[in-house]
Amino acid sequence: MDNEELSIIDKKTLKKVVASGSNLFKNYRVFSDNYVPPRIVGRKEQTEKLAKVLARVTKNMPHDHVLLHGKPGTGKTAITLYVLQVISELLSEPEYQDINYKYLYVNCRENRSELGVLEALVSQLTGEPVNLNGISLSKSYGLFKKSPRRLRRFSDDNT
Repeated sequence: MDNEELSIIDKKTLKKVVASGSNLFKNYRVFSDNYVPPRIVGRKEQTEKLAKVLARVTKNMPHDHVLLHGKPGTGKTAITLYVLQVISELLSEPEYQDINYKYLYVNCRENRSELGVLEALVSQLTGEPVNLNGISLSKSYGLFKKSPRRLRRFSDDNT
């Protein structure tokens, strides 16, 4: 190996690189679990199927349960959040003002227990952090059931 192949950087040069704050990536958010892309590529059929199932909420009707499965990194979360975001934007328009709908997203990698999922759901509903430690699971479900009607229906189906 000759000297030209060796790459040497002194501390002064390295400090300048670090201080410049330049990033390797334009947008680090694309690596987060809850990143919603501006458009979905390569999953048109799956995105449309999910949208058709969830579109019932635009008519103030409950939608069917949905189960998405597949290998990690194939776009399940991205498609779901994308469709829910589009529906939320649609429902914010004046002609849908009578529809009370809010979607909740819980990352089960971060909230691994049933209680953790409930904490995340109640926090999103109330807009405040919630700590359910020390409260029985049945009482925790009771807190969740005090939420809006559509979400109560969800919790009643799963108790």
